[in-house]
Amino acid sequence: MQIKKIVLQRQNIPLNKVFRTALRETKVVSEILVTLETDTGHKGHGSACSCVAITGETLASIEEAILTKIYPAIVDMDLEYPNRIFHAIQTSIAHNPVAKAAVDIAVYDLWSQQVQRPLHKLLGGFHTTLQTDLTLSLDSIDKMVHEAYNAVQQGFTILKLKVGDTPELDIQRVQEIRKAIGDSIQLRLDANQAWTPREAVQILRKLSLCNIELVEQPVIAYDFSGLAYVKNNTDIPIMADESIFNVQDALRLVAHQTVDYLNIKLLKCGGISQALKIAHIAESYNIPCMMGCMMEGPTSLAAAIQFAASQRIITKYDLDCPLFWENTQTMQNIVCHGPNIEIVQ
Repeated sequence: MQIKKIVLQRQNIPLNKVFRTALRETKVVSEILVTLETDTGHKGHGSACSCVAITGETLASIEEAILTKIYPAIVDMDLEYPNRIFHAIQTSIAHNPVAKAAVDIAVYDLWSQQVQRPLHKLLGGFHTTLQTDLTLSLDSIDKMVHEAYNAVQQGFTILKLKVGDTPELDIQRVQEIRKAIGDSIQLRLDANQAWTPREAVQILRKLSLCNIELVEQPVIAYDFSGLAYVKNNTDIPIMADESIFNVQDALRLVAHQTVDYLNIKLLKCGGISQALKIAHIAESYNIPCMMGCMMEGPTSLAAAIQFAASQRIITKYDLDCPLFWENTQTMQNIVCHGPNIEIVQ
């Protein structure tokens, strides 16, 4: 089975509400669907969403990278030797993780078809059901309290709150939400790099009675020493997100005991082949991971779900994109109902 053709197609997926973080505001998911075709007529699918605030990639730059660098590096390669293809993708161009991930996911789809095994089993298999959190977009305190209460009524037991306003408002926001939903619901915070290390410690100490499960990316991505400072000066566990793009980041973070958790995202790290390496590093250091996602479409999200289901070290899940899509999108062999995700293969 040899790769012979590639087709790229843009699509927009409207959201049912504006999604805000400390970094950006999103009203629509703009993505590129990638289809790889083989000499046997098989088609593998991947996708890439534009997320300039995180990776710096636009739809145009993703298309350019795929068509001029990544695809020429893998055309005519044989699925009998998939690791050769994954290596060629990663070495075809520097950076561009979203573009690489889209092609990488499509190759895994082809490989899965070739061996006639569902992806989560091909990757080792561990879970068949997952429970996602629900992310509350950064908004007014009253609105976030209302949305948190509604989420709990809908059956969600884990909420992730976007923070990154002023320190005073962030503290009030978390306290009011905790008061509204009670103590039995798990709360995660995601600051998206909004705080300085000193601010983070001060804020988290004031939230010590709010029973926070973890705090995601409290400081700027490149400030590994700042992450360590926060971790060492608060009792609330710290998770790296924007600080971990690749295997080298993962090694630095875990070897120096900088954080308590890693957040793996396929589009951020360059695809499944790279996510596997990060998961193996985390497992060797006994650092639990979250499977996260961008605000993305069903093709790449389905791959993330299949990958998450294959790994023991991934114990937390932030895979709630379907709840934000304006229209229902189909994910083959995956059923989502509220917080519950089931793989039916």
